Amino acid sequence: MKGIILENRTKIIYQAEKENELIQEFKDDFQIDNAAKGMKIKDRGEFNNQFSSHIFKLLSSYHIPTHFVKIHSENSMVVKKIEMIPIVVCMRNIAAGTLVKNFGLKKGKELECPLIEYYMKNEKDEDQIINEAHIISFGYATGEELKEMHRITSKVNVIIKDYLRRRFFKLVDFRLEFGRYKEDHIMVGSEINLDTCHILNVETNEIIFEEKHYEDKKEMVNIYNDLSARLL
Repeated sequence: MKGIILENRTKIIYQAEKENELIQEFKDDFQIDNAAKGMKIKDRGEFNNQFSSHIFKLLSSYHIPTHFVKIHSENSMVVKKIEMIPIVVCMRNIAAGTLVKNFGLKKGKELECPLIEYYMKNEKDEDQIINEAHIISFGYATGEELKEMHRITSKVNVIIKDYLRRRFFKLVDFRLEFGRYKEDHIMVGSEINLDTCHILNVETNEIIFEEKHYEDKKEMVNIYNDLSARLL
């Protein structure tokens, strides 16, 4: 493992031994949006790595291209080096967050059909929603690439919903990031875990994680332990 290429709130990216591969290491750090201080949750990085790895393997079994290569350590994975597209694709199944705030929908309402939204990938303002015309006009992706991203996101939604349903969870929403591999192959990149999706516990009818959970570090640890037992 060579030098650090990128570090953000949730992970560190290193250059791997092979030139076309990277090491993606997940942190135990937890940072609430817009909060001055964060906290460390024991084994959080390990859970995010194991869950992401598990989901990437699941997607590959359905012939969905991802950048995942293999698990590297308890809290890191080897991934293909891809050219990331600066767009976040958000799929929503159940009303929560901005859908409740901006449109007055009842929290927990199941949408009549899944809703796809696009956001600019911007560390300072990840909530900048844009449409397909913006994406094409700004040169972020072509029309064909957008169609492929839409197709893959819809298929991922079905696969993860079924995976969670069998474990008594519902998929509220999730975010995907995409990249180009060898110029013209679109594949899922970044991560898929509880930093990038919200799930609802059918037994308690509560969304994991919500702001009220952030106030108690011990409760956060307990939730991760429960999720590890049920999802991994």
